[in-house]
Amino acid sequence: MSRLEEGGRVDPASIQSPYERALLARHIFAYCWVTGHFIKEGDKVLEIGCGEGYGSAIIAKKAGRVTAVDTAKDTVLHAAAKYAAVNLDFLVHDGVRLPFPDAGFDIAVSFQVIEHIADTAAFVREAARVLKPGGRLYLTTPNRVHRLKEGQKPWYKFHVREFSAAELPAVLSPFFGRCEVKFITVPQEYYEMEKKVARIATLAQKLDPLGLRNLVPYSFKQAVFGLISRKSEPGKFEPKASDFSVINEDRNGLDLWIEAALCPPGKE
Repeated sequence: MSRLEEGGRVDPASIQSPYERALLARHIFAYCWVTGHFIKEGDKVLEIGCGEGYGSAIIAKKAGRVTAVDTAKDTVLHAAAKYAAVNLDFLVHDGVRLPFPDAGFDIAVSFQVIEHIADTAAFVREAARVLKPGGRLYLTTPNRVHRLKEGQKPWYKFHVREFSAAELPAVLSPFFGRCEVKFITVPQEYYEMEKKVARIATLAQKLDPLGLRNLVPYSFKQAVFGLISRKSEPGKFEPKASDFSVINEDRNGLDLWIEAALCPPGKE
């Protein structure tokens, strides 16, 4: 199985269609944004759920040291071989307790991960535990309001729960003193195509309550992505990371951008 489908991880080497290339740009944007706006030289950064590793490598170009963890051993070995750097470590994580002492990192990032987690409270608690006082956690996750109808379960088989902007502060506030939720806005053409994918997936979910569609080879799904994006003129529907932005209002906000900060000592 392609790493693009394995556990929902995005692998640049497995991408074929313009839709998938746009999806990759959407992921890369988050790493470029956090690196350009929030990470300082010398920061110790933890990435929780590093996947294929390309994002950790982006952060390592600026941070003092990056430690990246993932639950899949083969994925971690792949990342360590492909993105080797003196200030970048890839480690296997059991998905429960982070293998680090308390208060060891300045920043933690976890992009497109929290929607995969069943026990979100334990996930957030662990992220808070390993951050220094005043440390910050940056998250991205799909914006449920653009993908699911009220009460609908996620149609993507790897997602346990998807969130709205109003729901996330309640998840984070027991462990972080401040939580700010913004929106990652995307180009209109990509937004319309993502909505089309959501409509098709919702219909498939309705017609296939047993989930037999999950047995379909990913190569077939890639062909479907190609058909969905075929109407676009060549080169027109391939947004770059620079075509995305973080804004305060939900305007084509397919993803949520979350910054959560620990209170400094004495400020709890």
